[in-house]
Amino acid sequence: DELQKRETMGIAHTDRRASVMISRELVKQMMDGMGSSTDGSAPVPKALLYEDGTKPVAPSVRKPSSGSEKKKLKGELEAILGRIVADDKNCRKVDYSETKLSYPYMKRLFAAVATSKHLVVLKLANVGLTSKHLQLFEVSIRRNRSLREMDMANNGWGIKEARLLETIIQKNYGLVKLRLFQPEEVAGKKELMSTMQNIEWYLSSNVAFIEFNNKRSNELRICGRAITSMDGLEHHAHAVLLNASFNYVKEIPPRISNLAKLRDLNVSHNDIKAIPYSVAQLVHLTSLDVSHNNLKDIPSSLDRLTALKVLTVESNKLRYLPRTVISMENLTDVYAKGNRFKHFPKNYEPGQKSVLLENYCS
Repeated sequence: DELQKRETMGIAHTDRRASVMISRELVKQMMDGMGSSTDGSAPVPKALLYEDGTKPVAPSVRKPSSGSEKKKLKGELEAILGRIVADDKNCRKVDYSETKLSYPYMKRLFAAVATSKHLVVLKLANVGLTSKHLQLFEVSIRRNRSLREMDMANNGWGIKEARLLETIIQKNYGLVKLRLFQPEEVAGKKELMSTMQNIEWYLSSNVAFIEFNNKRSNELRICGRAITSMDGLEHHAHAVLLNASFNYVKEIPPRISNLAKLRDLNVSHNDIKAIPYSVAQLVHLTSLDVSHNNLKDIPSSLDRLTALKVLTVESNKLRYLPRTVISMENLTDVYAKGNRFKHFPKNYEPGQKSVLLENYCS
């Protein structure tokens, strides 16, 4: 029902898997106490340190009341846009709030934002944005890599626009702060609150992505982003953890072996049908999660993963497991429920390798 509802609103690539993943992640964070205050010992991620105290560039006239003021505003708007187009490094923040912008101007603005490398903050509160503008915004934000904060509140948004923005933000990896509504506009509206919670999750996960992309972290998490391919990830050779779960990936790329330092690989909840030989070349891997896919067999070549401790293959189409893999010395936990094994024991616990070897291996 939810999927059909979003499709009728014209929102492409609706992501049911992401919603499930985010719900689980938020519950986990609550259980783990994540997000609570710390003692200050943990360093603040540099992705959040974009604020340098400089005042934003803004028009001096917000609501012109005379012909001369309108002329002055028009000139100032053109000057600001010119600086964004020229990618002026001293034009890192721009505030258009309370200034009504025409559709042609907005079209030119988003085109300039798409290629900007220095713009960090963009405020568009109460400028007359509509869902029609969001189509321009979607193209722009996909290409931009510098924006960290946006204010788009007081534009008459509703649940339709919020859902569309959720889908747009899902595919963006740069924004860390986005203001869409006043608190009173969201209070008591369950569907809107849920959508905003999802958006906030994407924004917070972007912080970790930016840290990784700038090699300040070695953990790459791109879960729940509706991606269909893992191509290009092989260039991040410093990764020790890769989580690409809850997406629409159909295959693990052969070049994943380039991630020679990888210790934890999670590609669960995708559409993967086979595990390539290149995975067996990840000799430092200690945890492999390929659950909830379309696997019909586990290759015996995985017995090369001599450091592997945890193997998760739940909810696939497996009929048996390779004996050479299950009997590996360091492998302590195997999660294998939800497959096509005959008479799989209901009380099986990870670690009972003898049960698997005796009944479900060949």
